[in-house]
Amino acid sequence: PSFTGTASATNVSLPDDGVLSLGTSDELTLKHHNSGYSHLINTTGTLYVDSDSVTFRDDDGSPSNMVISQTGIDVTGTATMDGLSVAASTADYLSSITNSNGTDAGGGLYVNTRWNTAANSVAKFVSNSGSNTVANFAGNGDISFYEDTGTTAKLFWDASAESLGIGTSSPDQLLQLGSETYGANAIIKTQVDGSDAGDFDAGLHMRSHNDDFGGSIVLESRSSTNDIINFKYHNNSSAGVSAMAIDATNGNVGIGVS
Repeated sequence: PSFTGTASATNVSLPDDGVLSLGTSDELTLKHHNSGYSHLINTTGTLYVDSDSVTFRDDDGSPSNMVISQTGIDVTGTATMDGLSVAASTADYLSSITNSNGTDAGGGLYVNTRWNTAANSVAKFVSNSGSNTVANFAGNGDISFYEDTGTTAKLFWDASAESLGIGTSSPDQLLQLGSETYGANAIIKTQVDGSDAGDFDAGLHMRSHNDDFGGSIVLESRSSTNDIINFKYHNNSSAGVSAMAIDATNGNVGIGVS
């Protein structure tokens, strides 16, 4: 075998483009190229680096750009990657993002999906190993928050219609409470599911204490009998007492009767 370079008890020196090979079939090679960069190649199996901490820094010894240790990875600067997957078994937060800038100029989390302008997700939050959706932010500006099973959006912002739905994912007014649909030009619409229509179609409840106590105003349109709008007060009663009632079928107004 031939050797070009110098060797001593403490040092091996190779010229540019010289290769240091280890293994019976040169599985691990180290080479410094004449163009100014070095190349470490492992062709078989896994390359292990056993150390409590590995620090990457500029050749002039300036502060480290990246440190890998038993506690994690510390990067100084910008980390650019094609994708990121973080997984761990912990009772604490899996990940946190902190901006140490102590002024109002400090930013937070910026997500840029570039061409994502349709209804697909810009950001999606799930739980239960991905089975339950918690919240979804779509590329077209729609925002959905889901109920406890993570299957149905129950608070929905429709960006194109500039409408908010609570209990529905398809609001047809500026603000809709409930999931049923009917034709009306309302700014705020309250709607109860069809299964409850026998009790009341829509209601506006303002309670000062709870369902049984405190002053309140209740407007409800009954469909099981006549279309009645009742103005009620509640005093130790969830049903309340009618102070004034309007019969929409004949226009009659009752005070103290329902």
